[in-house]
Amino acid sequence: MASIHQPPLQPHLIQFISSLLALLNPLADFALFLSLTSGRSRSEQRGIAVQAAIAIAVIMVTVLWLGNPILTGFGISIEAFSVAGGIILFGIGLGMLNSKSGESSKADTHQANIDEGQKKASPAIVPLSIPISAGPGVITALLVNAHTNTAGVPGLITLSLACVGLSVLMGVVFWFAPVLGRRLGATAMHISTQVMGLVVTAIASQMVLNGLRSAFPVLAAAAHG
Repeated sequence: MASIHQPPLQPHLIQFISSLLALLNPLADFALFLSLTSGRSRSEQRGIAVQAAIAIAVIMVTVLWLGNPILTGFGISIEAFSVAGGIILFGIGLGMLNSKSGESSKADTHQANIDEGQKKASPAIVPLSIPISAGPGVITALLVNAHTNTAGVPGLITLSLACVGLSVLMGVVFWFAPVLGRRLGATAMHISTQVMGLVVTAIASQMVLNGLRSAFPVLAAAAHG
């Protein structure tokens, strides 16, 4: 039996990594990490960095593997979720584009979480890992990619390894946050956030288009016609 044509995993993997990298936005999160760990010793900061990297990896991989059961269990079609998720991501992207400084968009959103996290023995899991790093935007992207994965279990394993790699990157950024804070100024974080915001809005627009084309095949036919 002829199999249904499936797009190669590599382009999907590249888009997956770029979208998550933009949503995680390490250069903005390290400033929030410094806010959450201010007044702590260097060894405590490094311990929190390692804990946060592990927690981010666990959260992302769990959502990735449970994405399909979650959507199926709630009776949500991928078309509906793509449109709704795209709209959410578009709002996040606009917030990043309109932010006045590199960290202000997330800082304003999570200020209450930051204030509460500063009082915790360790803010590594809550609020640093979730909802600051692996927040609604990341979870939305993971759910959509889990559903659009066409390579089965091997594809999910590949995407999971990408999640682990990105989590390690976040851990490295947190580990060296004090150094980055001295080397990078507000201008560098602002430029990074602007670029990431543009990427997020583009990805969001594509998600909405894909959802509409799947729901209304006539749009896909018109686009190729």
